Amino acid sequence: MTNEEVLKAILRGEPLLSKDLLQSVSASATTIGPQLLELIKSIRLWHTEDAGRWAVLHAIRLVSSLQVRNSIPALIDAIFLATSTRHEDALDDLPVALARTGEAAIRPLQMVLEDSRLDGTIRSVAASALEGIAVLDTTSRAAVLDILRKFLIDAADLSSIRSHVITILAHFRMPEDLALIKNVARTLPLMLDMEAEEIDAYFELKSEPDSWSAYRESLLEYYR
Repeated sequence: MTNEEVLKAILRGEPLLSKDLLQSVSASATTIGPQLLELIKSIRLWHTEDAGRWAVLHAIRLVSSLQVRNSIPALIDAIFLATSTRHEDALDDLPVALARTGEAAIRPLQMVLEDSRLDGTIRSVAASALEGIAVLDTTSRAAVLDILRKFLIDAADLSSIRSHVITILAHFRMPEDLALIKNVARTLPLMLDMEAEEIDAYFELKSEPDSWSAYRESLLEYYR
């Protein structure tokens, strides 16, 4: 398939993409990648039921499988678009897509997470994307965990997403984080019923969190 044929197929807004299309995208990543980013950045598509919303979702999933230059700003802007249009499927997939961009996305995502003026959903997606980076790239893990710790230590930030961030940090089960997690959990309404013994028991588990499988699996599995 030519790039034009690929884009036309995506814009039809059908729930599934063909194997031929997936193979064509993989084979022409350099030229099709920027065009997929243009789809993601199209505000009109985000507001077009149903074809447009399927098109941006397909584009996010395809970009996640490619090394597309300058994809990070487009994917971060997509968090805002997905939140404003209540595109739940995109909100589910964006942390995975951003996680696959690696270390370069850490600082931009940190800025989103730490901006208290932003909607909690936007900040939560950024936090999940940071978790995904730390899961997929162990060399970036220390930097990501430091960001999450700093966020939790900041007592001035009373946003509800602290519960989400504390859960993310707990997923890594670093012994040095146990005291911090217990202390912060006592200040969060959603965690008042959690006993210290429950947190201790969680840290003793050996298997990795089930949620990490989403980061490890390609978003293109949906089409197979």
